[in-house]
Amino acid sequence: MKELLKDILDNDGVNGVIILTDEGKSIFEDISSKISMNPNEIDWNSFIDAIRGYREVELMYERGLIYVRKIEFGFMIVFMEIYTQMAMVRLNCDIVLPSLQDLKENKKYKQLFKR
Repeated sequence: MKELLKDILDNDGVNGVIILTDEGKSIFEDISSKISMNPNEIDWNSFIDAIRGYREVELMYERGLIYVRKIEFGFMIVFMEIYTQMAMVRLNCDIVLPSLQDLKENKKYKQLFKR
């Protein structure tokens, strides 16, 4: 999975990616120590309920950006520095989405996402 998301993670200023199911369960995490919050302490169910119905969401806070993208079986959340080029992150997400869809259709994603 990390290899699949490599282009997103390699963008300058990207600090991590989390893949969540529709139920808010984390199935993949690659988070840098630069992030001041602990993603495991977030109530992802409430967060998902708040953004349900949106295809993509950009959140800006004092120290960075969070980009949320709806995927076939859940959500992809990208944590970034404030200076990160959103156009490149979006482009890389667009490129990765078909591969994630293929994993879902082939039901191989369960094996790939296991920790």
